[in-house]
Amino acid sequence: MLVFDTWRNDMMNTKVTPAITRLAAQGSIFPRHYSGSNNTRHGLFSLFYGLPGHYWQAVLNVQKSPVLIDVLQQQAYQIGIFSSAKLTSPEFDQTIFSAIQPLRRRSEGRTPSERDLDTTRDFSSWYQNKNKKRPYFAFLFYDAAHGLSVPKDYPKVFQPSLDYANYMALDDDYDPRALLNLYKNAVHYLDQQVAQILRLVNKDLANTIIIITGDHGREFNDNGKGYWGHNSNYSDYQTRVPLVIYWPGYRDNFFSGETSHYDIAPTLLSGALGCENAAWDYSVGQSLFDKNSQDYIIFGRSGNYAIKIGEQLNEIDRFGNFSIYDSQYRELQDAKLKTSQTLMALEDLRRFYKQ
Repeated sequence: MLVFDTWRNDMMNTKVTPAITRLAAQGSIFPRHYSGSNNTRHGLFSLFYGLPGHYWQAVLNVQKSPVLIDVLQQQAYQIGIFSSAKLTSPEFDQTIFSAIQPLRRRSEGRTPSERDLDTTRDFSSWYQNKNKKRPYFAFLFYDAAHGLSVPKDYPKVFQPSLDYANYMALDDDYDPRALLNLYKNAVHYLDQQVAQILRLVNKDLANTIIIITGDHGREFNDNGKGYWGHNSNYSDYQTRVPLVIYWPGYRDNFFSGETSHYDIAPTLLSGALGCENAAWDYSVGQSLFDKNSQDYIIFGRSGNYAIKIGEQLNEIDRFGNFSIYDSQYRELQDAKLKTSQTLMALEDLRRFYKQ
């Protein structure tokens, strides 16, 4: 599982991510895929737990690992966790990876791109020295796109490009082109890291499932409302991310509609690890092998969240006030909540707490 911090949906193509696009041609692309949030903490939480970010604090309080990790350990998988950014902030060492000891908590390097390189190197060493008779699960989390970081000697394919981002200069009148190209160059650099990984595992592709996605998106004032970066609204630019799955023998067996990070754990648990429990028991998602539809997607965390129902986005604050937007993040003044889906979503925000 390879994840880019801050990778938006429209940044996977032959120019920006040639290696990933080539792999996608052999596997499956999910063009209408969403994270469970607009930030790293709750985005990765939704990916591993299959649960909304509302449960983050409760899980952190008891340091409960996700069902996916528990089952991998029960089945004697070798687990390698390789993150460019520190796993201590957010507290992934006390949540997602709390059951993994020893845990590699950080990478070496002065910049995100240097730490990404260290991530690739450490995984490569681990992969070549692991026990070849036992199955393995590896998670690689890259940070250059989030940090807008490109090595000085790396060719900047997209021009004109900034060398670094001046966030203080961003306003409604700022021309985003050079900043966007810096972001594209960072994603292109990460694609080359993935290319190294794919060359390394190529001889084992017949027995390897590869999942590539992002934890959340990034906005460059695309809607003309003054939003830059992420963690500020739940529009498509901040929540919609690429998803590529390479699963030997199952290219055409996946659900082709709207999908989310909540579906990944159920897909792996039932499709690869032999779990017979209904996904309802542990997740708000469905396996991509037998998913029926997507009535709604929950974004965010307790006190600040949104419920996406079709093309309608319902943002709700900690006081219960809500605003409704269309797919272009234009507020719909006269729109009404879709009651039945909203009630089902609200039930998902409470049913996993112990009574």
